[in-house]
Amino acid sequence: MTTILNEKTDRTVKNIHLMVTPLCDRKCPNCCNNLYTLNEIPYATEDELKQCERLFLTGGEPFRYTAVDDLAEYYKKRYPNIKQVIVYGNAYDCERYITKGGSFHYIDGLSLSIKSKKDKECMESMARENSFEGLKHNRLYVFDDLMPTGVEIPNFAIYNRAWQSLDEYKPADDSIFRKMC
Repeated sequence: MTTILNEKTDRTVKNIHLMVTPLCDRKCPNCCNNLYTLNEIPYATEDELKQCERLFLTGGEPFRYTAVDDLAEYYKKRYPNIKQVIVYGNAYDCERYITKGGSFHYIDGLSLSIKSKKDKECMESMARENSFEGLKHNRLYVFDDLMPTGVEIPNFAIYNRAWQSLDEYKPADDSIFRKMC
C-alpha cells in the first residue's frame, strides 16, 4: 500500500485534513483511506496548527466515534488562526450525533456523504428538521443516484459523485493530511 500525501508548503499548511479517528464501520470498497498506511500519516505538529486557517475533521467516521463539536471548540480556542472547522462524515452518523444531543456551536460547516439509502433518509429527515441552521460552509456528496427528494436542502452545495477506483484518487492539492495526536 502506498501512502499518497501532499507535501507541506506555505499554501498546503493553511488547510489541514485532520484524521480524528481511523474507525468506521462502513467498509466502503473504494474508500480513500484504503490508500493510506495509517502509521505513515504524520501527526499534526504545533507549528502546522499555528499556520492552519481551515481545519477539516475527518476519519474514519468522526460523528460516530468523536465529540466533534468539543474538538472544534478546542482547536478554535487554542489556535485563534483557525477560522473554520468543517466536519466530514456520512448523513446517517451525523443524524445519530444530533439525536444524541450533539451540537454545531463551534463547527462552521459539514461535508456529508450519501452512500446508502439510510444516508438518504437521514439527510431528508435532518433537512426537514432544519438541523443545519447557522452552518454556512456545507457540501453534500451524493453517490449512486441517492439524491434526497421532497425536501429542500438549503445552504448545501450538492455534488453527484461516482466511486473512483483507488488508483484514480488524488488528495485535494491545497491541503495536507495529518492525524491527531
